[in-house]
Amino acid sequence: EYIPGDVNNDGVTAVDDVVVAINYVLGTTPDKFVFAAADMNSDGQILVDDIVNIINTILGVSINE
Repeated sequence: EYIPGDVNNDGVTAVDDVVVAINYVLGTTPDKFVFAAADMNSDGQILVDDIVNIINTILGVSINE
């Protein structure tokens, strides 16, 4: 079980999750990384649009899938 956007699995979706997701996209897999939580549009990839959706979740903006 995971919270969408809670990439580092600390129980909340916050700015540090964005950092972890960006690091993943840039080729560094952090120790605490939940792929399914980062894959916000469930397409099997972690891309820039997933990061935008994590940011939108933090800001309380509706997510476009």
